[in-house]
Amino acid sequence: RIPELTAAASIQVWWGNATCTASPSYVSDGSAWGPDHVGVWHMDGESGEVHDASPARNHGQAVDVQRGLPGVVGRSIGFSGEKGRVGLTSILPIGGTANSLSLWAKVPKPGNGGLGATERVGIILGNFGDTPNSNWELHATGEMRWYWNRGQPDCRGNRDLRDGEWHHLAWVRDSAADALRVYVDGELGKEYAGAGADIAFTTKHAIGADNRPQGTPRFHGSMDEMWLARAARSTDWIRACYENQSSPGTFWSYEPLPAPTRP
Repeated sequence: RIPELTAAASIQVWWGNATCTASPSYVSDGSAWGPDHVGVWHMDGESGEVHDASPARNHGQAVDVQRGLPGVVGRSIGFSGEKGRVGLTSILPIGGTANSLSLWAKVPKPGNGGLGATERVGIILGNFGDTPNSNWELHATGEMRWYWNRGQPDCRGNRDLRDGEWHHLAWVRDSAADALRVYVDGELGKEYAGAGADIAFTTKHAIGADNRPQGTPRFHGSMDEMWLARAARSTDWIRACYENQSSPGTFWSYEPLPAPTRP
């Protein structure tokens, strides 16, 4: 938890204090994430609710998913594409604000993992089936899709992600600039004019599904380390998230402080 991250940032870490037996409150109370974050799902639990580490505490109820699978940051959650979902417990407060969604996703190649050659990969986060609605998803040719307010707008990316590899994905709704941007692996993939009208959600979203019954395009593949914020994150922010998690050894360096000397 630092006030600002810059290229010249230096963070000192101290450990080995045998008298410190209790973790500080910010380890678990959500304050490390700040007020903009309305969901941070690490997806590393092997059972029980899918914990939200943000101050919003919008925990998810997992049904018919695989827990504890290998992920990019710890463990991940697997979805079969048939009936799995993680239903959130609160309505997302992002319909009337700028917002950013980020996660790691791994999608099987067509013909593997139950994914047909022309089948939609499925919903990342959605509440379609109710109005007003929004879906973040991967479509039939593996490209990112953003569906807002009954398809006003309905935008798609330009890259097929059905390759069996982990990719860092981010959708940014920049309402101030009236634009939508999508990112793959820290790089801007496509930008669209028009962020859509502000809306007020009245129903809950789900991870890996929306609010339609079983049989609709539920997600095929695995997800890890998802966060959602009421802010339009910058290109530098998205790139830092990708580089920090994909290759920590090249993102930061470790230099031990010299041992203290006795007077």
